[in-house]
Amino acid sequence: MAAPATTAPRPPFATVGAPFATVGAPFATVGAPPRPMANGPATWQPPAPAHPSAFGAHANGSHAAAPPPFAGTATAAAAVVTFPGALPTLSQQPSGPPRPPLDVPPTPMQCISQAADPSGVPLAAPSAMRPYVCVDTGNASPRYVRLTTRLIASTSSILDKTRLPLAGIVTPFADPEPGEYDVSVSEWSHEQGPVRCARCRGFLNCFVRVQPNGAWQCNMCGGDNQVSDEYATFLHNLGGRVPAESRFGSVEYLVSGDYVDKKRSRPLRSDYVFLLDASAPSLRSGLFSYSLHVLSLLAREACFAGGAAARVGVVTYDEESVTFFACKAATQRAHKLLIINEADEGFAPVPPEGFMVAAHDVAAVDQLHALVRGRYPDPPTAAQGASLSVGGTALAAVCESLRACGGRVVWLVSSLPSAGQGRLIDRDQQSLVGRDEEATLYGAPKDEQFFNSMATRCAVTAVGVDVIAAGAAFVDLATLAQVPSTTGGTCERIAGFSAANAVHRGTLHRLLTRCVSGTRAMDVTLKVRTSTGLKANQYRSHGLPEDGNLRMALWTHDMSMSVELEHDGTKLEAGSAMAFVQVAALFTSPVDGSRRLRTHTVALAARDNVEQLTASFDSLAVALFWAKVTAQAVVRPPVPLVARAR
Repeated sequence: MAAPATTAPRPPFATVGAPFATVGAPFATVGAPPRPMANGPATWQPPAPAHPSAFGAHANGSHAAAPPPFAGTATAAAAVVTFPGALPTLSQQPSGPPRPPLDVPPTPMQCISQAADPSGVPLAAPSAMRPYVCVDTGNASPRYVRLTTRLIASTSSILDKTRLPLAGIVTPFADPEPGEYDVSVSEWSHEQGPVRCARCRGFLNCFVRVQPNGAWQCNMCGGDNQVSDEYATFLHNLGGRVPAESRFGSVEYLVSGDYVDKKRSRPLRSDYVFLLDASAPSLRSGLFSYSLHVLSLLAREACFAGGAAARVGVVTYDEESVTFFACKAATQRAHKLLIINEADEGFAPVPPEGFMVAAHDVAAVDQLHALVRGRYPDPPTAAQGASLSVGGTALAAVCESLRACGGRVVWLVSSLPSAGQGRLIDRDQQSLVGRDEEATLYGAPKDEQFFNSMATRCAVTAVGVDVIAAGAAFVDLATLAQVPSTTGGTCERIAGFSAANAVHRGTLHRLLTRCVSGTRAMDVTLKVRTSTGLKANQYRSHGLPEDGNLRMALWTHDMSMSVELEHDGTKLEAGSAMAFVQVAALFTSPVDGSRRLRTHTVALAARDNVEQLTASFDSLAVALFWAKVTAQAVVRPPVPLVARAR
């Protein structure tokens, strides 16, 4: 999806005397514009006041509003509801000093990365609880990497005295706020890829000084390296300008060669498939028809990430079949319905080109809407239609179709997938509670590993899956959630959805908008490296752990992960030593399909004073880290605990 119009491009490179200048790390809040730095922007302009749309807006820039009108539902008049103990309305507030308007956002504070304050003490990052505008002059913005501390204890024993965790909250693809620059793209684009250390495989960054003879010492491991002749020529041709990788803490590369998956026969595409439950409960509640209505609205509002390259398709399933809709021509005769009646075998009857239309082509999306709606014209009555569905088979068929080019599946579930592949059992049968048959409710289903293996397969083939359960019946969301948890999708629940309920319609519209507009990266492989003295211990996130990396089918702009850091036994000299954390994410852009590498580098100063260490901790980052630890412990309890519970 294109960047917001308010995001400014980076200024031209500054010309400096020395080949490369070493810059400092933490962020400081400043009241006035900072002076130009030798290796920073040549001029610094205060950011323009943020437009109100920058706060609390949807991904497409529109404010949250009433849900769109939907045929067949009545719009209730606004009313004021009062009840005992309710808070007074604005008109009932007691008199007193005038208060600021509630619809005026706070003014963003300005912060710039610098080495330290006049006393030499590194300064804390700006609080995430209020808006701020960050200027990257060497340290990655806390919008991308927010560590629990801005100082590092020289030894693990000193860290233990603080009783606080050492970790980082990583949001590698966060959108810049209005007034901030995009992540700079390096001019170095070669088949060799970015310059890396031969020992630790860390990437060249702004904390490294390259000598005139091409030698450089890695700040991560201390290893001695030599740049290639091609890169030395590239530096010479810059004419004294500092390249992006030696100037900014966050930088992006266009890569090829070994960074591209040779096993993939086709480039990745921004394909979106709406997998709709057409069972009787879904048709009666209006979930099926309103989802199609929202699909047409999303096409009109140009919400799909990927821009002109985005494509969309619809696949439906009921109690006995899966249907692909091929809508490729303007004439009704060219439309086809590809129906899979083999419920125990999910296969792709057609490649993505056979049932996808351009997401920006409103006329084609409307034709697709009419074609799908025509197959299920009238919702069944309460006495008609079964609650069975072949959801597992449908998911397998869609993922098989997207296996070659990747994509995102938005799965709307109303009934338990109780037939076909991945059939699940209804664990909410109250009639069996207290009887001998109750034990059958807690046994493993026949296809226990179906959704787990499906999640792994989707993560490897860059197919992200979102699950939106919007029915009143039991759907075993804990089992279905394995797929979005591994692929990077979302799992949401709208209990008892009804298209006649304005709140339900608005919630579904918001969730579908986020699903199609939030993708910033596809086929992501992320790794966290640390300098001597630290080591990355454990990732706490969705995704598929793989050889010390974290692999995910897709990554959205608001998705974060936490990495737990610990000392490796090497003492850091307090007052002089620096520790470094580098996040590298290899991904495919959903806009143009190019393979890219994004790095974020953060520096920490070593200290042995417990009071300074405690004061430097970021309370919000600490709270978020413990929240992720707690959530993971609840979802994945230790095996002995599960055994005792049984």
